[in-house]
Amino acid sequence: MGASISIHWPGITDDDLENDIGFQNDDRAWANWIVEIESDPYLKALLRQLGITALATHTTDGMNDRDVRWVSPQELTDAAWSLIHMIENDDPRIAPLLKAYQKGANQVDPIAEELGRDLADLILRSKHALDRDIPGMTLFIGW
Repeated sequence: MGASISIHWPGITDDDLENDIGFQNDDRAWANWIVEIESDPYLKALLRQLGITALATHTTDGMNDRDVRWVSPQELTDAAWSLIHMIENDDPRIAPLLKAYQKGANQVDPIAEELGRDLADLILRSKHALDRDIPGMTLFIGW
């Protein structure tokens, strides 16, 4: 299943969207990971326990803005860095998250490396919002 992901916030402009960098691995892996997280209460609870729930922020066609968990760009950046550090330290608590990511990953490189690249891309996307003083953002997933 193909997917495209773009940054999103209220009042986003075409110029903002044109400057969105995307994911190096393509958007499918991240989109599928979000689907896995949203469909598994254990994974949602694990994100909460690890303090990285901001990573699951998203919206899609048919979702009302009031149902979106808007996060600040800094929250998204902090959550991404936290998971990167857990990956680098081989934290065993993240094994279920890696397994969920693997289901939609390209699997060209080790899964932790592919997820790490997506997290680095997410940090750059958050910086784009930070530079514009955007108070709340999410990712739009188009299928």
